[in-house]
Amino acid sequence: MCRLKIDYNCESIYDVDDDFYLKNHIKNLIIDLDQTLDSPFSKTPCKQAKDFILKMKEMNIRVIIVSNNTKKRVIKYCHDLPVEYIYSARKMFSNRIYRYLLNNNISISDSLFVGDQLLTDCLYVNRIKGKFLLVQPLTEKDNIFTKVNRKIDIIIRRKKKKNNQLGLYIGGKSYGR
Repeated sequence: MCRLKIDYNCESIYDVDDDFYLKNHIKNLIIDLDQTLDSPFSKTPCKQAKDFILKMKEMNIRVIIVSNNTKKRVIKYCHDLPVEYIYSARKMFSNRIYRYLLNNNISISDSLFVGDQLLTDCLYVNRIKGKFLLVQPLTEKDNIFTKVNRKIDIIIRRKKKKNNQLGLYIGGKSYGR
């Protein structure tokens, strides 16, 4: 559990105040797709996800969607969005994501990585030494492949919460004040 370092936490990526990105010099937002940006059962982006991505673009923040999901799922979802994406990311191993960042001159120090799972999202971010924002899953319903990880995730979150290791809360305007 000591390898799972969380820098920030909030209920949802949609709760983070725009000011947070500016004050922390975030230029790249690397965000998990399923349960972080949208429901795992959404074939196309919801209005909230579209609006969020467009707002990030207006703020000159580069958005990269990272997913362990299939090429078909990720391409269909991202088709009309002004984003880059990595499908079949194999996040537990981090090599594919790290290579993508290097090949595209994306600085890890200027990036914020966002996800809803400790065993995949947080683990790969810790391995590449990035800043991690942990969010709650958007829906209670998970796909079959995530259910086992989710049960373990809940246990680890409880321990981390008890030990005050969930990172700085940044939901809304209350962060750091």
